[in-house]
Amino acid sequence: MEPPKKPKRVFRPSQRCMECTIRRVACDKEMPRCTGCLARGDKCSRQSVEEQKRLFQHAVSGADPGRLMQDKQQLLEENQNLKEKNRELEEENAKLRRRVLELENEKLKKKNRELEGKNLELEGKVLQLEERRLP
Repeated sequence: MEPPKKPKRVFRPSQRCMECTIRRVACDKEMPRCTGCLARGDKCSRQSVEEQKRLFQHAVSGADPGRLMQDKQQLLEENQNLKEKNRELEEENAKLRRRVLELENEKLKKKNRELEGKNLELEGKVLQLEERRLP
C-alpha cells in the first residue's frame, strides 16, 4: 500500500495588510487603510501579488517566511544605508572636482602671468629694435 500523498498547496494571494499579518490579528481588508491600522495609527501596506508568490514558493520549499521578511527588511535597510553613503560620496566627489578645477585655474593664472611677463619683455625688445631702425 502506498503512503497517502500530501495535497498540493495552492497559491492564493492574501488581501490582508502586512501590519495585521505580522501582529496576527484579523484584517477587514478595507482600502486604502484597514480599520485595525487606522485605530493603531499604523501605515497600512500590502504586498504585491508577485512578492506574495515569491514568499509562497519559499514557504513551499521549506524556507521560513518570517525569516524571509526579516531578510527583506535587512536588505531594505542596507539599501537605504548604501543610498545615503552614495549621496555622501557624490557630495565629496563634487567638492573634490571643484577643488581640482580651482587648482587648475590657479595653475593657468600663474602660467598666464608668466606669459604676460614674457610678452612685455618681447614688446620692450621690439620697441628697442624699432628705435634703432628709425635714426
